[in-house]
This record gives sequence, C-alpha cells and structure tokens, in this order.
Amino acid sequence: MPKRIDDAAVFDAAMHVMLERGYAGATMSTIAELAEVSELTLFRKYGSKAQLLASAIEHGLSPMAEASFEPSGQLVEDLDRVVRVFVAANASRSRLLGLVMVESPRHPELVSVLRTPNRIIGKVAALVSHYQRAGELGLGEALDLVLALLGPLVVHSQLSHGNPELELAPLDLRWHVERFIHGHGGQP
Repeated sequence: MPKRIDDAAVFDAAMHVMLERGYAGATMSTIAELAEVSELTLFRKYGSKAQLLASAIEHGLSPMAEASFEPSGQLVEDLDRVVRVFVAANASRSRLLGLVMVESPRHPELVSVLRTPNRIIGKVAALVSHYQRAGELGLGEALDLVLALLGPLVVHSQLSHGNPELELAPLDLRWHVERFIHGHGGQP
C-alpha cells in the first residue's frame, strides 16, 4: 500500500522553500526533502511546481473559496463576514500569494495559480455590486471597491509577517468595515 501523503506538510514545505528561495530558486527536490516524501511522488501527485503552488494556495484559501457571500440585506454584517473570512483564510498563505503576484510577470506559468484568488475576488465584487445597485455603496468599479476593502488587510498581513520590527496592533475588523462604508457612500 502506498504511503499516504500529508498535503498540509507538503504545502508547508513548499511555502517555506519558496519564501526562502523564491519561485525560481525553489526545487521540487528541496520541497520533497523538507516534506519527507520523494520528488517523484510530488511530480506524480501535483504534476509541476506551479501546480503544487496552486494547490497550496487553494488549500489555504479554501475557507474563503467555499464561503457564500450572498447578500443578506445587512451591509455591515456582510462586509464584516467577508473581511473575517478573508483574514482567517489568508493567515497561513498570504505571503505565498504575495510571492506569486510579484513573480508571475517573470514566470507565466504562475498566472494559473491566481485562478482561485481571482474567483474569490469575483464573489466579493458581486456582493459589492449588489450593494451599489441598492444605493448603499457608492458608484464606481466594484473591483476598485473590493481592493479598497481588502487591500489594507493584505498590507497589514504582509507588514506583520515581513517586518518583525514593526509592532502592529491587530486590526479592528469591524472598525475597518465601518470606515470603508463611511468612505464609500454608505452609513454604518
């Protein structure tokens, strides 16, 4: 019977190696060694380094990908749910996703890695569009509003993990949502 692969351990190893060495410097051999599996096993299961990376990001973002962002009619509650799920889902893989975004212009195979994050952003944009049509959020491109809502959370996460000398207080997510609504046409 073949040895069962611990996907979480493989994904953690991939994240560690890629963050340490970058996408180009990370090898399946090094990832396999750290995950304590054979390189051949990684290639058989994931096919390529890019596909392994896509699987790691998809796994990390699965709570957000599986979440329903159907409008409830309560703008503050709906956006609060979005940011809470976003923060929880991004806690483990946000740095890896940042690496993909930085390196995808040099490595075209990484564009496919962004499919899951793009699908999630589309779901949030649909929610924002609903509240724009209802007059509770200002007009403009829904994607721009999604970036205004989620962008500060990404920056906070990147700074928290990437610069240990900064002593950032945890974000008050409800306050963030209320300030977003105040600045974009609605009243909390």
